[in-house]
Amino acid sequence: MKSPIESRSLGRMLNRADLAALPKPEPLIENWVDLRTAALVVGATGANKTFALLGWACSVATGVPWLGNPVEIDPAPVIYVVGEGGSGLHNRIAAWEQDSGVKVRPTRLVVLLLPDSISSPNFWEELWELALVLGARLVVLDTFSSLAPDADETKDAAGVLRQMASLAVDIDGAVVLAHHTGWGPQDRARGASQFESNADSVVVFKKLDTDDDNSPIEVLRKKSKDGPAGLRLHLQRRDVGASCVLESVTAPPSKDRSGTGARGEALRRAIRDVLTDADPYTLTRTQVVTEVGGDRERVRAALNGLLGDGIVLEESRSRPEGNRARERKLLAWNTVDRVVVPLRQPRRSVGAVDPTTPAGSGVVGAVGVEDE
Repeated sequence: MKSPIESRSLGRMLNRADLAALPKPEPLIENWVDLRTAALVVGATGANKTFALLGWACSVATGVPWLGNPVEIDPAPVIYVVGEGGSGLHNRIAAWEQDSGVKVRPTRLVVLLLPDSISSPNFWEELWELALVLGARLVVLDTFSSLAPDADETKDAAGVLRQMASLAVDIDGAVVLAHHTGWGPQDRARGASQFESNADSVVVFKKLDTDDDNSPIEVLRKKSKDGPAGLRLHLQRRDVGASCVLESVTAPPSKDRSGTGARGEALRRAIRDVLTDADPYTLTRTQVVTEVGGDRERVRAALNGLLGDGIVLEESRSRPEGNRARERKLLAWNTVDRVVVPLRQPRRSVGAVDPTTPAGSGVVGAVGVEDE
């Protein structure tokens, strides 16, 4: 049997001096993509992930900064792997070229269409060989769902990210995977616990208004394994030629994510109904959001808007929990200062007025709220 020093199964053995000699984190595209990393780009359909990823690819292939963020290596080949038809790629790249005034050399951007599943070892063997032959410094996989239709997002995510990380080290570059969000919060990858925990870097693309096809996009560097995270950028599409490019825009004023018009009004009515139907001091914010149902992020935004407008009142109260009392932030509908929507008949009796509620306070149906 091999000694531990000779065993390949145990990976690379490093002593303290070896650790100090490991390469320090270096940017590929300043602020957004690092060398020798596996990066995850997350966004819902329509969040302009592909526009951004093509921009990264064209910038690395030409050396042109991406929206003012310098490329920190000499121009190098890029491999762009697509799991769907590539009919729209030419127009998008042509728009980038027209806007930047720089042509992408044919040999600098290689597109692979409809390969075998990225969950297959054969895919990685052949991609590895191609990347080393071309001297590629960036590999983009767009998207996980289209490139791995046979994969289990929970079971296979870690394996795919590990292959990406190993390839990134070998090409002294970066490997980037685009992935969709789930039905819940739009800042988390579908199967997030596996994808995001195994990636070196996570960048989230999120439309600020999901009802607007040309809504500004917020880009957040959510995770950076060896550096600071939290950098934000706001982008918007601009028509160029037969397609579009992304451009930086000033961060728009904060907007009530619950929306305006009928949708926002319906959410506010639903929150009102939960508040006024419940017995006083019986529910948490999570319970209110669950009771309303639908898009939890929109419900939370609607509730925050009602608090900001003084339509919902908030106080810290002591609430019995088991054998002890616990301080909670409690909400109640304000019926004195303003009435935004008419109260309907409750589905059940509100019950006796809580003795701690001052007379004439305008409080109807207070509800417990947890800090989230």
